[in-house]
Amino acid sequence: VGPIPASTLGMLDSLHTLSLRSNSLHGPLPSDLANLSSLRKLYLQQNNLSGNLPSNFSAFPLLSQLDLSFNAFDGTIPPSLGALPHLRSLRLQNNALQGPIPPTFNMAKSLQVLNASNNHLNGSIPSSLANFSTSAFVGNLNLCGPPLSPCTTTTTTTTTTPRRCSKKRQNSSSIYHRHRHADADATTAAADAAATIFLELGHIRW
Repeated sequence: VGPIPASTLGMLDSLHTLSLRSNSLHGPLPSDLANLSSLRKLYLQQNNLSGNLPSNFSAFPLLSQLDLSFNAFDGTIPPSLGALPHLRSLRLQNNALQGPIPPTFNMAKSLQVLNASNNHLNGSIPSSLANFSTSAFVGNLNLCGPPLSPCTTTTTTTTTTPRRCSKKRQNSSSIYHRHRHADADATTAAADAAATIFLELGHIRW
């Protein structure tokens, strides 16, 4: 219970496996976690940990299994996470992560297990992840590309035909009068002439 104490875990620089799952931990990850250069497995799921993910996962060159699921992490997925050469299992589901999945995941050749569902991720899924199940990405409404639906550009264009002013009575008082008491037929004609084009990206539903 409580936050992970600072300046404690970082002293265990020969640690291979760290499991703190389901301990009601909260708060951000301590910065000295980056000292665990020998770490191979890290399990922090089912807590209430929050804040950004570490920006430099290259500090864990041997990491093969990472589970940060069911926490409250936000911010983006750091590109260094996708570049880990030995990463085989990555579980990030049920957080508040946002932004795109970095294209560095195209280098994640060892990745066998992936779950990034139920976050706020968006953009195109890197092509190397197309073979994973749709369940790995469900719950990210703005995420697209295989194995989800194809990405589509959303364009909304609105064009309105301006109302013509009469050439009669061009003095200031007549212009003021027309703005306040516009002819009903002219208003209807202008409204009928307005063209609105909507191309909407369909929401993905499961």
